[in-house]
Amino acid sequence: MIQSYYGTRLADIPRNATCGLYLLRSTSNPSYYRMGESAAIKSRLGSHGGNPPKGKWKKAPNFAQTFRPWEPIWIATIGDVSKLARVACEHLLFAAFAARFPLVDESAFEADLDDVAPLLELAESAMPGFASILLVQNRDKFDKKAHWGMSQ
Repeated sequence: MIQSYYGTRLADIPRNATCGLYLLRSTSNPSYYRMGESAAIKSRLGSHGGNPPKGKWKKAPNFAQTFRPWEPIWIATIGDVSKLARVACEHLLFAAFAARFPLVDESAFEADLDDVAPLLELAESAMPGFASILLVQNRDKFDKKAHWGMSQ
């Protein structure tokens, strides 16, 4: 079952929530937003919090690291689904945002603070598309050999 949450804290997400999509806003620069998918939504969102990973950076900080911390403004839990299904839902959401807001990174875009309501409307408008994707992509793993009739 697909469920969405607005302006939420991680504690508000159900314990049994696994896979999900998220929209985050940078608290250090509120004009930057980031979206993505995860098989472990609570731990993924926790990694975008205020504390950088322990140890030294192996390379220059990326966009997500540079503009931390991030706060969730919309989360959709989509049940325990395959990576293919999660990525397809993420692409649908990304396309909706990319058609309206300028991209600044492979998973981030820029929008005004006044655009929060339209952002949430866009995210919610993608929900029927998520349901369609999840209905079609309801298998655990795509077996290429079985699908194409290849012998082992």
